[in-house]
Parts: sequence; C-alpha cells; structure tokens
Amino acid sequence: CSVSLKEFAAGGEGEPLSVLQERHDLIVERFRETLNAARPLIAVSESAVVAVHGEGVAYRYKLSTVPFQSVPALRDRLREVVKSWPSIDQTTEASFDGSMNDDDDVTQIDVFGSYKCYSPVVFSGLLEPVKEQWGALAPYARETFWE
Repeated sequence: CSVSLKEFAAGGEGEPLSVLQERHDLIVERFRETLNAARPLIAVSESAVVAVHGEGVAYRYKLSTVPFQSVPALRDRLREVVKSWPSIDQTTEASFDGSMNDDDDVTQIDVFGSYKCYSPVVFSGLLEPVKEQWGALAPYARETFWE
C-alpha cells in the first residue's frame, strides 16, 4: 500500500491532531535534511566569491512538485524553512512557491541544489591544483607556466 505525501500530511477522517502534528514535524525535519544534502558537491572559496562577486556564497534550490497547497500549516512551515535557510539565493523562494500544488500522486520531492552563476576562478577544485603547481615551480620556471 503506497500513500502519497499529501495523504500522509493531511491524514484521514478522524485522524488525531497530535498524529498530524508529528507527521508535519517529520516532513519539516526531512525537508531540512534534504536541503542540506542537496548542496553542490564541488566547493567554492568563500573569500574568492566575495572578492570576485562582491557578496557571500549563495545556494539555489529547484524543487519538484510540493503537494501541500491544501495543507496550510505544513505549507507555511516549509516556506519558513526556505526563507530562513542560511545562504539561500532569492530565486529559491519563487521556485518553492512555483512548485507548490495539490497533486494527489506525489510520493517524493526532488531537490536540486546549485550555486549562483559564479566565475570559474572561485571553485576550489580549479584553483587549488594551479596554486600547488605554481608553488612547486622554481622562480625561473614560472615564466612558461601559463603557456
């Protein structure tokens, strides 16, 4: 027997309020865990982002269907998680609102995390090897490094 997320969150007739509250708490907790796990795997240098882009690191999240439009208490709690999430890009809130609906068949919410459009020089995986190679060269050998 498979239950949709909306059915799980809204409960059935006569479902005790305490059970629904526990379910909402669980969904909110899992949503936070999912946002954290959806962060990009590649690292950026915070100081390089500030130097190049003039602002701190920000994450963007895109979400699949979030079926809680008709469950206002849960919908509002999830929106508050998005609004208060650290280092979040402004586009994520609009993405969240656009994903919200009343689909009865959704059994999972997919979340994709990325960075804003950053210059390649801020990615640690790109600059660290260059830095190490440059540091290992004798001063006279650095003249041909960029050729």
